[in-house]
Order: sequence, then structure tokens, then C-alpha cells
Amino acid sequence: MNDARFRHPPMDNRIIPFWFWNGALDDAELVRHIAAMAEGGVGGFFICARQGLGVPYLSEAWFERVVLAVQEAAARGLSVWLYDEYPYPSGVAGGEVLLEHPDAKHTLLRVHERTVSGPQPLRLELPWGRVLAAKAVPIKETGRLGWDEATDLRQHIGTLQTESVFQKTGLTAYNQKRFFTYRPTKVLSWTVPHGRWRVVTALEEELSDFKYYGTYVDPCHEGAVETFLKLTHRRYAEVLGAHFGGTIKGFFTDETGFLGALPWTRRLAPFFREHWGYALHEHLPALLDAKHPEAARVRYHYFQSLHLLLQESYHRRLRAWGDTHGLLYVAETPAARMATVRHSTLPGGDSAHEKAGRPLAEVLSAVALSLRHNPKMVSSLARQLGAKRALTECFHSVGWSMTLQDAKWMLDRLAALGINVFNVHAFFYTLDGLTKYDAPPSLFLQNPYWPHFRQFADYAARLAYALSQGEAEVRVALLDPVSSLWAHLGNPFHAFEYVGDDEVERERLEQLKGDWAYLGVTLLTHHVDFDHLDPELLGEAEVSGGSLHLGNARYTVLVLPPMTNLEGAAWRTLQRFLRAGGTVIALGLLPSEVIDEGQGIEEEMLALFGLDASPQTAYWQGAPYPTRSQRGRQGALFIPSSGSLVRTGAGDVLCNLLEQHVPTRFRLEPLDGLDNSFLLHHRALPDGRQLLFVAHQEATERNVRLHVMLEASAWQVEELDLASGEVTPVATEEAGRSVPLTFAPYQARLLRFCSATCKAERTESTGVKGASAVDAQPWALELGPADTWSITALAPNVLRLGTFELALEPGGPDEANGAAPPPPKHLTWHRVTTKTLIDQGADLAGTYGERLPVAFHQMFGTPMKTGLAYPLTCWYRCTFYVDEAPTDAALLMDESAISGAFTLLLNGQRLDRTVFAPHTHYDHHNRRCAVAPLLVRGSNTLLLRLEARRDWDGLVEPLYVTGSFGVYLDGPHAPRIGRAPERAETCKGGFKGFPYFAGTLSLTRQVSLERLPDRGAFTLELPRWCEPYHEVAEVLVNGRSLGVRCWSPYRFTGSTALLKTGVNWVELRLTNTLVGMLEGSYFDHETHRVVPYSG
Repeated sequence: MNDARFRHPPMDNRIIPFWFWNGALDDAELVRHIAAMAEGGVGGFFICARQGLGVPYLSEAWFERVVLAVQEAAARGLSVWLYDEYPYPSGVAGGEVLLEHPDAKHTLLRVHERTVSGPQPLRLELPWGRVLAAKAVPIKETGRLGWDEATDLRQHIGTLQTESVFQKTGLTAYNQKRFFTYRPTKVLSWTVPHGRWRVVTALEEELSDFKYYGTYVDPCHEGAVETFLKLTHRRYAEVLGAHFGGTIKGFFTDETGFLGALPWTRRLAPFFREHWGYALHEHLPALLDAKHPEAARVRYHYFQSLHLLLQESYHRRLRAWGDTHGLLYVAETPAARMATVRHSTLPGGDSAHEKAGRPLAEVLSAVALSLRHNPKMVSSLARQLGAKRALTECFHSVGWSMTLQDAKWMLDRLAALGINVFNVHAFFYTLDGLTKYDAPPSLFLQNPYWPHFRQFADYAARLAYALSQGEAEVRVALLDPVSSLWAHLGNPFHAFEYVGDDEVERERLEQLKGDWAYLGVTLLTHHVDFDHLDPELLGEAEVSGGSLHLGNARYTVLVLPPMTNLEGAAWRTLQRFLRAGGTVIALGLLPSEVIDEGQGIEEEMLALFGLDASPQTAYWQGAPYPTRSQRGRQGALFIPSSGSLVRTGAGDVLCNLLEQHVPTRFRLEPLDGLDNSFLLHHRALPDGRQLLFVAHQEATERNVRLHVMLEASAWQVEELDLASGEVTPVATEEAGRSVPLTFAPYQARLLRFCSATCKAERTESTGVKGASAVDAQPWALELGPADTWSITALAPNVLRLGTFELALEPGGPDEANGAAPPPPKHLTWHRVTTKTLIDQGADLAGTYGERLPVAFHQMFGTPMKTGLAYPLTCWYRCTFYVDEAPTDAALLMDESAISGAFTLLLNGQRLDRTVFAPHTHYDHHNRRCAVAPLLVRGSNTLLLRLEARRDWDGLVEPLYVTGSFGVYLDGPHAPRIGRAPERAETCKGGFKGFPYFAGTLSLTRQVSLERLPDRGAFTLELPRWCEPYHEVAEVLVNGRSLGVRCWSPYRFTGSTALLKTGVNWVELRLTNTLVGMLEGSYFDHETHRVVPYSG
């Protein structure tokens, strides 16, 4: 590890954001953005075609912009990555694939069940789809289904048109009325015999009404995948192939997978028969019925077939194309199991979507069962595939209240879980109009904290560099119980959500899932690092010297969570591992179901783990069982559980056992409470030095003692400061084997441990100074309460107008009258928030019971359709109050804030689109006009007349009044513009007078000193009235900056030479986010919710 490279990390270790191309893509603006990214410390960007794109995707104009971006990136040393879809999921090439392959539409397996009693006639309407199976199954007195006596009902199913259509038209002058039918439906008509029956039908139904293109592609359709490559990837190769492997590093495929409760593809049935030797549709009863004797085997074959099809048809082919063209393949997709995406050259995930303030265990538990969202699964797979890097797409949908503190908190967690490529979601080209709601935030130019983003980018790069050095010290593997969850009908594409209808089976699935998640969280919070391991990969692992070898991973202990089955190849490797001296610890339940031919696993498992009887009754029913661990043959150990592991706390027993077999190298001793707010990540460097990353994930200050259990008798400890890049010695005790540490809220620390030998080598090679005497404790400069501070906004303040009264008038405006008339008196007004007209109309109808003007439309032979009666004249009005007319007020809006032809009147003065000039307040699509002369003391009315012709017309975004004033939401006349506050007064969400402000507030006060401190430095912390503070802060003393802090600890240090006797001026510059301005809300830390500002 090179300290100079740590301080100035390589570009490959820097953040790679999604760059959302969501507008008209002006060349000069693209160049400006790339220059800003280079200045902001990112390493490159993904070009993402996104909602709002104004240049036709994959057109010549599109590629002209891409070429420009690649050239500009190359000139600045940035990398470019290609996102392979518009918008997402990948696979449709902007919809073109479905035009060429209408037979490749995504299909769903729809299962319908009904219990009936006979004799009676039965008529059952089913979806329009291909009938795969239809059975009437007698229900026995015991309640079990008699599948061997089932009646095939496929011949009882036919087609009917079930919707009647009347049309006032005809083919001749003699008849003007017609009757049609519509909506084809499959109908089952059958006479039910005596007894009780379960009628079960399974149909293959085409996906309809899906986002973006109305449907989606079958990712297993080979022709469609080939066309996807031809239309997208090969087009890029034709235009930009010379940059492949150079400036262009790789491509990203996103969210490709199966949809629906029971995944399906038209290729499944033939593949299933060929691979397993029997027909799936003849064995659908076993797929659907938990009590069917073949349920486990058929369900395993079903999900394993989907896994193999998706892996081979899609991922292998995209990986092969990337390898041929020198590009890395990043797959961030749903998966049937971890191994589904084994063809990724850079395994990817999608995690970190929450704000700081939630307990660590809660955050870990929320993603524990998702193959995409659990970072530990992504980093585990990367190690097992021999990849040095693992990527996670992070931060989407956290919202506009996300701060750099939130981002760092999430990044620390990702890094501690093994992620070292940070794909930030996202940098937006524009926030114009509705584009700002595309899973925000944008961490880019538009955000007030962008000038300080470089700090975050450097921190992330140093972290990524450090955690790419050497190898992670992980000796424990936790086996995924994936086939057991399949056997209980858990859908892996949706975090193993239950898709059956048997409550007992549902409860068992939830117990298996809960225990698996519990073990993972318990190990992490007990600081036992581990990797997840797919049984398919276990089956391929090499066994040598008591270790399992997979890629870069070496495991000496394998942990089995409660499982009901295990694949044959995995079972054989497990036995070899034990014979070679490895340790296997099973908990709660041993595999017993047969899913492979010729497998008799239950008896062998019981014998191996030294059990006289099956633990099933104890585990499922909570029957008494010895609580001590049971030692079996070789290195096999079993930890019983009377009920779920969660209930019995078996995780603590596991951790104690693991300490005996893989002793801890580092142990945190809490000095003031529990230590389960920390994550640890340990890496061994090639020269013998050790890295330890310690991430504190909660909001309290913590004092701990770190015990070093490494082999050497003495250690020198250094801290590698991720914020500054500096390397400094750390005070230790007991020859470096005990390290007292203090952690501020959400603080993380990177420590390096050097034995005497490697210390000498390091000092000689790098020239880093050795330990020196620590300066005397700096003197603390105390700051006063909030009301002793003056406050000034360093940017215009904002009055957000996001709530209006709306009235609708049929017909368009009377254009003959140029001076917009007042709205008719008979109109009914109701409050709405800014959004599209169709959504406002839904509010009018749903909340107020308003009758909307509707129109009826009918194509020949089809049902009547309804919609709003366009054109419509929409009247919007709002009132705000002015205590004292400001001198510099302006009306600000997005270019697309008003969709449709409009006239705006402020106090009766007409303002049309032409009077608004370009002005960047937060976005280059902002428009502004001066309105100070139009404002009056007292009530001010803003009236908008708009002609709507489309559902998405209307006043879709707030309007803003900006200027040097205060904004007040209290009192009888609110909202209200008044004199800007002179003294800081804290309130919920910030400071009184600035609820919607986005930018930097300057707070100043005097501090008088009778004499100067006798120490060389002083410290200053943000005053307690700021807490909890998660935004950007800068402190200046007598005009000299002590630096900017973007996250905790908000502690500043300065030289005493900056102080003087008498009056000293202290200034706090506090920079916030866009949430107040864009959303009219703030984040409430107490409730952990975004809440609206109110009086």
C-alpha cells in the first residue's frame, strides 16, 4: 500500500456516478458538466439515457453527444461507462427489440385456485392466456388433495368475449346502431361432481401495462437478446470502438430479470423437459401444493431452470460480448441465486437508500434477504469469482433531504461490507420540471453542497483505494439456504417473498428466512466477518489443507443455517471439506428433502452431525432439545434450537464456537455501552501490515478499547485519515495490543498495524514520520446560544408557492381577449398541490367529490373510453402576504413548471412566458422575471390561466418568489414575506424566516477574550443548539476559515495566532439541501420522516 497513492488515489478508485441525460443535451452544457465532474473529484461517469431525454435514443444525434462526452472525458482523464438501456430495465433497446420480436414479450405464470362443492354447475372466468394446466382435485376428509385422482379440465375451457359494446354507427344509411363484444377471456364451464374439489388452473399470460413500453422482453429469448446486442452494444462499438478498453471501461446492464409472483418464460417448458427429463406442466401440482410429495424436487427444478436459462441466455452472452471488445461487464440485476450473475466481470448490487439515524441492525436486516440489495452478497461473490472489485449503485430514492453526512454514513457501511466501487445515483443533467422526481437526489451542480462535494469524493476514493489493497481476512462462509427457500415457494427475484397459499408453509418460509437473516446480522454485529456462499459455488470449490478455495476466498469454517435440502454437488464438497480437516457448524435444522436423484441425505446428515433423531420437531414446533452444541464426526458441529434461532438466541452460541475455531484478530471492548453499532473490515497487506476499517453507524459518541490479537508481540498503529489523506501515529497501550479510541456520531476510522519489522520497512520506503509527542490538549472555544448570533443568507431567500386553488372551465381560453379576463364567478375552487393536471383531477374527484368535465371517445368496434374534455381552461390562484415590499424580488420557475399555453397575472399584471429570462438558481433551466414593482403591502394574488390539452399539462411544479426577505409561515396571514431576520432563531427544520431556503446561511457573533490561551491551538465545535446537524458547516474566526466539515465530527481546530484579546468574530456558514425549496419539507430526525413545513 502506497501512502502517496492513498493521499491522491488513482482515478480507478474514484466515484463513478450515473449521469442522467434527461433533457435536450446542449453541447456546451455537457462540456460544462464534464469539467465540473473532473473538478469535483469523480473518476468517470455512466452515460444514462433517462426520463426526460430530448435527443432520440440511439439516433445519430445521440451518438454525436456520446462522442463529445467521450472526447471531453478523455481530455480530463475521466473514464466513461455505457449504460445499455433507455431507461431501464435493460434488454429492450429503447423498445426496439419488441418491435422486431413481438413474440419475445415477457410472460407470467398466472395460477388461479378455487374450492367448490358439488353437484353444481361451475363457470369460472380466467385471464386471456395460454392454458398450461387445469385440474379438478378431490379434497380428502383429511384435507389433503388427491392429485392422483385429479380430473383434467383443459377440454372444459374455451373462449368468450365478455364485454358488451354498443356503438352509434352503422355500415349503411339504414342502420345506425351496432352491437360488438370485446375483451376475450378464457372461461371454464364444468359440472362439479359430488364432494369438495379444488379447481386449479395455470395460464401463460403476456405482461401488459408495464412501465415505459407497456410490456417487457423475455430475457431468455435468444433472438431478442441477439437483437438487443445488435441494436445497442454493436452500435456503440461501430461509433466508439476505438475507445473501448481505454477511456470506455465497461457497460452496465440493469434490473434484467423475471417479473411476477411465479416467474415464467416460454422457453421454460422445453428447457425443463430437456434438462430434467419430465414435463413441467404435468407436474404443476407439485409446484403449487406444499403437501405434494414431489413439491421440493419440482420446485427446485423450476427455480434452477429459471436460473440456468437467465444465466446462459442473457448474462453469459453479454459477458462474452464484453470480453471480445475489451469491456468490463457490470450486472446489477435480480437473480435466482448468487451464481446467476457469476458472469459479471465487476459484480454489482443496489443498496444504501436510507438516511442516517436508523439502528445498524435494522438497516442490515432490511437488505439481508435480497440478492441485489445486500452488499455482503455482492462482495462475497466478487471474492469467490476472483474479482478485486465489487460495485454498488447507491443513494437512489433517498430524496432531496439527503446530505453528505448521509452519503458518507452509507458509504462507510458499504465499504465495511466489502464494496470498493461506488456507483452514485445520480448526477442529473437537469432538474427541469418533473425530471427532479426520478429517484432523487442529484448530488451534482444543482445541490447547494456541490462546492464541497470534492471532500466526499476524495474520502470515497481513499476508502476505495485502501479497501482494494491486499485481501480481506474472511475465514467463515455462511451457506445460502436458497434451494430450501425455493422448496417453500419463496420467489428469489423478490427477496424470497412467499407466492403460495398455504399458511403453514408461509410460516415455515418466514422462519427459514428470518433465521438466515438473523445469522448474517448477528455475525456482522459481533464483528465476525463472513462471506455468503451459494451452494452451487460450494459444489465447485477446491478443498485443500482444511480450507475451501474459491477465487480469492479461503474458508476454514462453513456455517449452515437451518436448511431443508442441499444440492448433491454441495453435499459432496462439504464431505470432502470435513475429511480434509475443515469445520462445519449447522444450526437448528438439517437437510432432509430429496431434490437430486438418488440422494438420501437425511440419514447421512444425522450420522455426520452425531444426532440420534431428526431435529425437525424441535425446530418447527419448539419441542425441548438440549441447548448445548452437539459434536459429530470430524469437524461437524450442530447447534440445536427449540424453535427459531431468533427466539432461542442461537447466534450467540455460534459466535462463541467460532471464537474457538477462528479466533478474533481484533476485538472491540465498549467502554460506555454495547458495541453493536460498529462494523469492522480487516485486510492483510502483502508486506505483513494489517488494515482495519472501523465504521461507527449510529448517532451517539462512543468510547471503545480495541484489542489487537494478531500474532506479533508488538504493533505500531497509524491512522490513515480518509478526509485529509494524512497518516498519523495513534497512541496505544500494552505495546500496541490495546488501542483506546473515541468515535463521534457516524465516524469511521482506518487503522494500519505494523509489526516492528514491517514498520522499519515502511518508514524507510515512504518517509512517513514516526510517533512524536502529542501536543497538549487544545483549548476549547465556547460558543453561545442561538439568539446571540446574527444571521444572513448568502443567496436569495425563497418563498415556495406549491399549493394553489384550482378551477376547471370546459373549452380553451378566448384568445380574442388579449388581456386575460378574470375567471368566471361560477367556478368552484379547490386546493391542489403542483403536479400534472390528471393527478390534480384525481384529487378534485377523490378528495372533494368534484365532477370533472369528461369526454367520450370510441374506435369502431371497441369499448367507449373516457378522459378529461380537452381543451380545458385551468385557473390556478394563490395568495401570499407582504409586510414590507422588498426591493429585489423576482418570480422564479422551471422552464417546464407550467405545461401548456398560459398567462400569469401577479396582482393583475400580465406575465407571459416571454418575460422570463434564463437564470440559474439551482438549475440551468430556471427562468426568472423581476416582480418587485408589482408587489404590494398586504395581500398579493398570483393567478394563472392555462390551456390544457394533455393529461400531463398543468401547473406541474411550484413557483417561487426570491429576494432579500424573510419568509414566515405563522400567524393569520401565511405564507408571508417580511423583513429578513437579524437574529438566528432555531425552529423545526432550520431557522425561522428561512423554511424554503436552499444555500448557505451565515451566522456571526462576537466572542470577547480577556487574554489569549497559553496553548498553541484551539478547538471549536458546533454549538448544541445545532444538533442534530447533518449538513455542511464552515467556521471562520476573524475572517480566516478553519475548514469545511461535511459530516461528523463537526470539530474545528485553529492556531491560537488567529485569536486576539478583546473582540473576536466567529462566523458559521451552514449549507443545506434542496428539500425545503423543492419539496416544502424538512427531515425530522426524531421521527425519521420527511415532513412538510407548516405554521
